[in-house]
Amino acid sequence: MKKFLIVLALLALETQALAQTPETQWRYPTRIRSMAGTGRSFAAGSGSVYLNPAAMTSSVQYLVEGNYTYGVKDDLNVVGVNWVDSYINRSFAAGFGYNYYNGGVVDGSAHAFDGAIAFPIMTGDTSLHLGMAGRYFMQKWAAEGLADRDVLTGDIGALLTMGENARLGVVGYNLLSSLDSYYKPAIGAGFSVWWDSFGLAADLVADFGAVRDKDTALFQAAGGAMSPKDMKDKLDFGMKYMGTMMFVPTTGFMLRTGYSFDALQEQSTLGAGLGFVVPKGVGFELAYSVELGDYENSFLGVAIQIFPMNMASE
Repeated sequence: MKKFLIVLALLALETQALAQTPETQWRYPTRIRSMAGTGRSFAAGSGSVYLNPAAMTSSVQYLVEGNYTYGVKDDLNVVGVNWVDSYINRSFAAGFGYNYYNGGVVDGSAHAFDGAIAFPIMTGDTSLHLGMAGRYFMQKWAAEGLADRDVLTGDIGALLTMGENARLGVVGYNLLSSLDSYYKPAIGAGFSVWWDSFGLAADLVADFGAVRDKDTALFQAAGGAMSPKDMKDKLDFGMKYMGTMMFVPTTGFMLRTGYSFDALQEQSTLGAGLGFVVPKGVGFELAYSVELGDYENSFLGVAIQIFPMNMASE
């Protein structure tokens, strides 16, 4: 109970912090991309590192994953590796992600490092999990006259599982940040319902420091080339709504589709994908997402997953 009260106090902080940046969404793992960003109540494995760290302890696995994402419109390339362990110690989980960006809006090269931990504070048919994540993003601009950018921030999340059929997740994005940050936090929530071979989930994100697409270049440069006062009038309140359906036609194979709507941008995105695991503990993920009405603004994702503990048990 003491741990729970500490985390609730942190979630209640009203300090200004950097809202979830576009770079975080660009490095979503392939599985999350296939569901249009949905998963705050169930995204175990690498997805939990980026959406809700508390979800890492909701399943038992040891995962090493490689991801590649290509953004068609801006010729963006993102190459990443993820590691998650909730297998060795069932009362503590840890995850790490590294992503390298080249091209696109990044206009040069960039590196992102994400680390997360999670632990259950209540177990049983109804369980409660808590998690924290730290994020560091560094960017070197190709264009002259723009300062390199460094962003250091963090998230805090909670997950409530109610039996085997329902889950509720809540996460505060980037609540831990430098005191002079001029952006506000974002809050995400999700609910999912599961049956034997079918799942439905819905998420929402309330962003108190959202940036419009037309101001993204200014947002990118703000780390060193602009002052906080220059960017305050570029921030707005934004809401995102997401939903997904998942179907498991046979063991080791899953089909997914998802939809998201960004009310601030008036932008709809559709995602679809599949995943399958071969008997030797190796999995593959494929995903495609596209902005409806601007079909050039699409992303392709592919991932390979290795489950060493599954291999060792055979």
